[in-house]
Amino acid sequence: MPREEVSRQIGELLQHHTAEHILSGLSAKLYGFKNVGFHIGRDCTTVDFDGELTLKQAGETEYLVNRAIWEMFFQDYAHKR
Repeated sequence: MPREEVSRQIGELLQHHTAEHILSGLSAKLYGFKNVGFHIGRDCTTVDFDGELTLKQAGETEYLVNRAIWEMFFQDYAHKR
């Protein structure tokens, strides 16, 4: 496998891992649910909590995770300019 492809795949796994941490932190803060396990796969990532998110909670949490990621991206981008 070419070096660039290995680097790309590692980068994707790190992105999923970072998102998992943000999701777990928000779920704990907002709803009191603890992360009890997760799996980062090639095609999908799953997270297990000790409670069940409603569809509304899942949507709100997804929005907040994406917002946090974009804020980190733009902060990093602004500091590099």
